[in-house]
Amino acid sequence: MESMFSSPAEAALQRETGVPGLLTPLPDLDGVYELERVAGFVRDLGCERVALQFPDQLLGDAVAVAARLEETTGSKMFILGDTAYGSCCVDVLGAEQAGAQALIHFGPACLSPPARPLPVAFVLRQRSVALELCVKAFEAQNPDPKAPVVLLSEPACAHALACPLGALAPQLSGSFFQPILAPCELEAACNPAWPPPGLAPHLTHYADLLPGSPFHVALPPPESELWETPDVSLITGDLRPPPAWKSSNDHGSLALTPRPQLELAESSPAASFLSSRSWQGLEPRLGQTPVTEAVSGRRGIAIAYEDEGSG
Repeated sequence: MESMFSSPAEAALQRETGVPGLLTPLPDLDGVYELERVAGFVRDLGCERVALQFPDQLLGDAVAVAARLEETTGSKMFILGDTAYGSCCVDVLGAEQAGAQALIHFGPACLSPPARPLPVAFVLRQRSVALELCVKAFEAQNPDPKAPVVLLSEPACAHALACPLGALAPQLSGSFFQPILAPCELEAACNPAWPPPGLAPHLTHYADLLPGSPFHVALPPPESELWETPDVSLITGDLRPPPAWKSSNDHGSLALTPRPQLELAESSPAASFLSSRSWQGLEPRLGQTPVTEAVSGRRGIAIAYEDEGSG
């Protein structure tokens, strides 16, 4: 299970850094590294010293990015030279040693929260995408324009999905540690009459499911046959039977059933012995014994009471 969320330790030890070069043309730095957003992050915090962390394969752009940010923000930028255990991990300790007040992490990131309270901004990059080539390749692989298709993208190319679709694509749950449930998926799980006949849209706004929307479908009545269809449990993945509905006109469902009195069963031998004795101890028994005159009790010691004789 660990290997699904993190790289093995051997990968960091066997990784070869190589000789990084200038990977990104200077005119494209602002767009690829989102320098406008990063500059706004630095100015909003009022930081004077900022640490920049790059993975080994992007160190060729580090000097140019640092110079551009110093020019736009007026803050001092420090490039962390030591390679961390994993490029995706935030090197907060190295930033603190440089006296930085914030850290900008470039490249792939595991998005784990930092161990120390230091402001961190993540820049996953925006790689250029040849949209015309993508469209031609897509049309060659999918000649049917009506066939449903799911587009997947790495974070660095997610910005181009708004151009292979023409509108902002919904967030895909595979990019997140915890799955994201879309409103239409929740509606399909709770309303057996959804989606409408002939339609199965992927809706990301709750307003599209409310009354007045063309995609709104009212809940069927309890006596509808739609409720009798078994569904799949989202927890176990098994089929579960339909819920047992009862009509509101059934007055028998409102009757109260008396709860049986529960008794504690004692299995202790000592408790069984005490319960068989006639004398149960000094109990008040108020109002349960007749009123009598006081009488003299036994005299003597335990081994020989006066009324027992000497035999």
